[in-house]
Amino acid sequence: MKNVLRLIAFTVVMLLGVSAFAGPISITNSNFSAVTGNCGSYTYQGPGSGNCPFQDLNAASGIGWTFGSYITAGGPGDGLVTSAAGNPFDPPSFAGLPAGTQAAFLQEGGSVSQTLSGFTAGQSYDLSFYLGSRYIGGMGNQTVEVEINGIVIGTYALSSGTPFTLENLNFTYSGPTGPATLEFLGTATGDQTAFVTGAAITATPEPVTLMLFGTGLMGIGGMVRRKLRR
Repeated sequence: MKNVLRLIAFTVVMLLGVSAFAGPISITNSNFSAVTGNCGSYTYQGPGSGNCPFQDLNAASGIGWTFGSYITAGGPGDGLVTSAAGNPFDPPSFAGLPAGTQAAFLQEGGSVSQTLSGFTAGQSYDLSFYLGSRYIGGMGNQTVEVEINGIVIGTYALSSGTPFTLENLNFTYSGPTGPATLEFLGTATGDQTAFVTGAAITATPEPVTLMLFGTGLMGIGGMVRRKLRR
């Protein structure tokens, strides 16, 4: 019986090795709460730190993300919004979100991106994030593209008044093993705004891996049954 138990333990270890796959991809400041905007309930990415509503978020310690646009206040752009009452951006309620009380806003062609380490060529991943739109009538009709290394992996057409909704997106990474850039990009024209927060990426096992693991477990079960019959 001891030999059977040793064989089972060895087989389990081997199967776990076979079934191992790339771990979760670490996203810095996934909920956009590491940096406090110094311009109240919303802050545009822009030059300087005393030129509200602008702040150089890209230079802030711990921000993790790169905001892509700098236009003019009230025009197309990107930055941070909070859940503060009276926010003129009128974002969805943050109540119940596990992701904190800040989000990135994507106004017109605004974007936010982060280069992430640890991608494996040919590996499948699950990307999850919370996405919502501006509640002011007619100003939340934004379309958001989700890209990896500039390749669109998902498109979300929002209408005004869309509450924060958990989105899940499965994709197979087609680039080389190593770092890759995740980007959320607004594509609407005119004053249309979406909000994103709480991004996370985890690897998913391939079907062949699950099949091998299941076959191994069946083999262990067969060995135990034969031993018990003796």
